[in-house]
Formats: sequence, structure tokens, C-alpha cells
Amino acid sequence: MAGKHGPDEILIKVDNSGGTLVDLSAYIDTFNGITKEALTEEDTVFGDANETHGVVGVSRVQPVTLEGWYDDTATTGPHAILNAIGNTRSLQITWGNSLTTTVECVITSYARSAARSGSTRFSANLLPTGAVTEA
Repeated sequence: MAGKHGPDEILIKVDNSGGTLVDLSAYIDTFNGITKEALTEEDTVFGDANETHGVVGVSRVQPVTLEGWYDDTATTGPHAILNAIGNTRSLQITWGNSLTTTVECVITSYARSAARSGSTRFSANLLPTGAVTEA
């Protein structure tokens, strides 16, 4: 069926400290997606029988979590790109054929974990900041 896309068509890129996008797709096996949200506030007044909410005119993207296989390759692995707590990086997701979503993100956390019975993994949390561009 046309229009369906699988994980083999997702590209996840994050730029390095030089501003060049690096494809981290081969390392990532968990991505919580891009969730855009309009901020609202409760604006119920006296005399209203039901709670009401109004849009405040500001939107945001929920935090993004990337998880996968740890690799400390000097310039291209997730450790080299994502172990930059507090720095801002571009995140670009390519969905299916060619639609891309790009947003600047602050790297708020980066972790490595090891298990006796498995490979070393990484986890990074990115806090989107600013406008989202889709093309």
C-alpha cells in the first residue's frame, strides 16, 4: 500500500560542533518522535459552567529521546556528537520519501549504560528550542 513507511526509511541526523549534519541512524534503535504542541491556559471566568482553555500563541516541541548502540568513533559516533551537554545542535529527521523536520535542540543529558549480558548503549535527551522547519 502506498504511503506506508518503515524504520528503514527514517534518517536521524544531528550536527557536530562544526555544524555538519552527521547521520546517526545506524546507531539509534529508539526514537520517541517529534511531538508539536500548542500551549494553552485555563481561562474560565465567573459564570461559566464549564472549564475553558485559550491558546496563548506559543507552541513547542516535546523533548526528544534518542537511544541505541554506543560507539566512541572519534568524529562520527553518537558519543562524539551527543556528549556535549548544554550545547545546541540541529536535529534533522527524514520521514519516508523526503519530508524532513529540522529543529535546534539543547542537549540536556547524555548517558552510557553497560550490562554484563549485553552491549553498551547510550541515551540522549534533546530539548527543542525555536521554530520547527518542515520541507
